Amino acid sequence: MPINLTAYDAELTERFQNLNTSRDVAGLLEVDFPDLTYYLYRRPVISNYKVFHIIKKTGGERIIYAPISPIKILQKKLNKILQLIYSPKRCVHGFLHGKSILTNAQTHIRRGSVLNIDIRNFFPSINFGRVRGMFMANPYNIPEKPSTILAQICCVNGQLPEGAPTSPVVSNMVCGKLDSDLLRLARRFRCSYTRYADDITFSTTKNRIPSQLGTILYEDESTKADIGDLLKSTIENNGFSVNSAKIRIQGRGTRQEVTGLTVNDFPNVKRKYIRNIRAIIHAIEKFGFDAAENEFHNRYYHKQIHPDKSLPSLNDVLEGKLNFLRMVKGENDVVYRRMYNKFLHCLGRPRKYVTEPLDVSPSLWILESEDPVSQGSAFMLNEVGLVTCSHVLQNGTKAFLYDDINRKLDIEILAENPDLDVAILNIPEGKYATLDAGNPDELSHGDRLIIAGFPNYRYGDTPYITEAKIAGFRTVTAQRWILVNTPIIAGNSGGPVLNQEGRVIGIAATGADRMEEASRTEHHGVIPISVLTYLAY
Repeated sequence: MPINLTAYDAELTERFQNLNTSRDVAGLLEVDFPDLTYYLYRRPVISNYKVFHIIKKTGGERIIYAPISPIKILQKKLNKILQLIYSPKRCVHGFLHGKSILTNAQTHIRRGSVLNIDIRNFFPSINFGRVRGMFMANPYNIPEKPSTILAQICCVNGQLPEGAPTSPVVSNMVCGKLDSDLLRLARRFRCSYTRYADDITFSTTKNRIPSQLGTILYEDESTKADIGDLLKSTIENNGFSVNSAKIRIQGRGTRQEVTGLTVNDFPNVKRKYIRNIRAIIHAIEKFGFDAAENEFHNRYYHKQIHPDKSLPSLNDVLEGKLNFLRMVKGENDVVYRRMYNKFLHCLGRPRKYVTEPLDVSPSLWILESEDPVSQGSAFMLNEVGLVTCSHVLQNGTKAFLYDDINRKLDIEILAENPDLDVAILNIPEGKYATLDAGNPDELSHGDRLIIAGFPNYRYGDTPYITEAKIAGFRTVTAQRWILVNTPIIAGNSGGPVLNQEGRVIGIAATGADRMEEASRTEHHGVIPISVLTYLAY
């Protein structure tokens, strides 16, 4: 039996859409029809699978059916075809290229209340009849005989097996109506809805989830809740049931989690995950790699391992955990960089990242005028000049360094755009420290930034340098401004905003007059550094 399909994607899609007989299925999968019928009907179905058990973290066992050749070959071929013809809804995040638990969690950031539901026995509850019926119904409309063959390839013992290549995409296809029904519910009650496999999440900007979706029974560290009657009936009408032990409603004042990630302000891993990585690295440093690996296998893999697979290398496990941390927090995150450097140190390799804080102070300037009295910040950008906000500039504005206040320099405006609120200045020749520009288009919600400048400057003040996180974005004069959750106080305008690599991604814009006004989010705007490309000079 050929292992791979030879037809082009467009041809495979056309063949699937024109299935009419059982022999058409064999042609679709590029296998002889007698061979197909032998493996599906004459050979005992269970002989096509290896069965093993995995212990669940919450107790009990999960049965895994691992297909063996040639049924595995048939399922892999069919999986490729089903991936071509399946059109997922935006709410679906499980088992899809480009989607993950991270994209699932991002939908529910900074919400007033989050409802989590788990479908009981997700894969086993999708039986042979449902799979066959799904192929026969809209939008696929495949006749009964080829639908039966397709369902028999996908199922074992009359249900969808957990472990087969086709099960993930088939489960999503079967859940198409469920997703449509739950999306309508979400829109009706002004909520957001996502599904990652058997994990269902609703969230709202309000303080309470609508009672038709869920109600709080009593509150403690893990708020206990019950599912609303309307939501429960919708799920049950689609052939699923809810695991009542895994219903949670999480308010804004508690730790909100979606598919294992916290979402209160931005997607993040639990602290326990960080501690686990630290513990593994510490064990390697203290006891050596071999001893740490043996202890790791004895603790975590003594009962739950695929019978045909060897124990995983601790090196691979640790690197996988670090890659997951990078996916969630970003490669520029200081915690990730420090841990990855320690990981490389355990392997005897040089560190990859520079994690020491960047001293931006030598690149910062103070701008000051006496008539009218005005003060702002500026910074020297490599190969550009002295950069600031346009509104900072007045007649007679001079520039000076905080540690050389007696040397005030005249400025020359090389380029200025009041609409964009940016300006590029020239000062007398000298050897000045500079910063490098970064790419603001690479930023996303929750990224950490550094804001620098001289808010409410008085002679003798040192630069004010603080961390911030991206709270959102806003279009201003056709540019994507960056909104941060840290106050930008008057006088800081024109100062640099840097990413975790120490590169300038923006310019601090108008700030609040006083610290007590700084909680107003409209004051926390950052102009993207890319606007400088619109200035001609």
